[in-house]
Amino acid sequence: MINSSIVLIAVPFAILAIVAYVYLLRDDRRWILAAIPIHLIVFLEKTTKIDLEKLIYTGFFFPALFIWFFRKWLKRERIIERKDELVLVLFLAIGLISVFIAGYQDPSYFSRGFREYYIFIPYLFYFPVRDFVTSRERFNEIVWALLITCTIGAIYVVYIFKTATVDATHVWNVLWSRKNLSEPLYMTAILILLAMVASKAYKPRITFPLLAINILALGITLTRGYWVATGVGAVLLIIFLGKAARGRLIGFLTGGLAVVIATAAIVFPRIFEFLIGIVAARATSISFQSESLKDRLIESASVISKIKASPIIGHGFGATFSFYEILQGYTMTTWYIHNGYLFLLFKLGIVGAMMYLYFYFSRLIFTAKTARAEKDEQLSSMIMSFAVTLGVMLLVNVTSPQFDDKVPVLLMTVMWGAAAGIGRRQEN
Repeated sequence: MINSSIVLIAVPFAILAIVAYVYLLRDDRRWILAAIPIHLIVFLEKTTKIDLEKLIYTGFFFPALFIWFFRKWLKRERIIERKDELVLVLFLAIGLISVFIAGYQDPSYFSRGFREYYIFIPYLFYFPVRDFVTSRERFNEIVWALLITCTIGAIYVVYIFKTATVDATHVWNVLWSRKNLSEPLYMTAILILLAMVASKAYKPRITFPLLAINILALGITLTRGYWVATGVGAVLLIIFLGKAARGRLIGFLTGGLAVVIATAAIVFPRIFEFLIGIVAARATSISFQSESLKDRLIESASVISKIKASPIIGHGFGATFSFYEILQGYTMTTWYIHNGYLFLLFKLGIVGAMMYLYFYFSRLIFTAKTARAEKDEQLSSMIMSFAVTLGVMLLVNVTSPQFDDKVPVLLMTVMWGAAAGIGRRQEN
């Protein structure tokens, strides 16, 4: 029998939730800006279970997305405007077909296949964002929705890391307590904020605290690939930003880093030494003889052999492969592949992989051209930070999949859409 007190609480809450949802759906600005941070519900946890958080996220985001498309269809408004956008839609269609291809080979693949395809559906969010961004003001709203989302994630990661390491006495205590969670959020925020600093888009009292918390969050994930990618991104910003912004960024990075390091070394010498030990241990923990690298190479070799068996159309979403994992000491059967390029080739073959990469590079080039064409230094710098972030994601994708992970999928989609909206304004 249902507890009456639970009903008294749940029913009013459900009614309020429905009313709020209808209110958001009545205006594109409201639901689009709300849809970005609501992804944190699924970003800040690692589980394959279907829990309440995932149901809330799914119940909010996907109906809103499909209602937007339905409204466009009712109004007879054009959705696909460019060839690469058509390729994206065809790619998603092929991905759905691949679920049935995999399921035909092995019925047990069906459930896993739909769950993999589910990660790709948010790519459609590109279209609402593109149509929403019709002015600089709306572009800024999207940027701040992204930064707020990233920073909330950063605060969460710092909090749980602090909780886990409160009694740490050795470097290995910290290494084992690291929380490698949603790293693309912090990398993206850092690069956008560096562009803001370089172009004086916002006052330091706003940008500096946000930059500090995101740098701290990325640092304590102890994820080397994202450290390298963020560093490469900062260098690319220096290369591609305008002359004035470039000079300010170089000055900020050299001066800011020097002040932070000197202050930490003088005021907190023991903590500084401890942190240097942690970073050094993490940075030097991989070599050609490391078991971690050997595991990745064995995994890749196994995937490549499966790709050769069906190179054109792949094995479909849901398909699995097996390899001997050295670290675990047994043969593992899994759907997950660390190399995002091999993931596409294994699942969707050359056809699907080339379609996806065509869209990705088309959007990357378009974003960079839009930044170059923009005469407003601040807006140009922020759009260039998008292009740089998209570029370094291609680098990270070798070891940490970007194309099929829910965090970078949202980030890429929003950046593509916002840049497309500004590019459309330039053309008009």
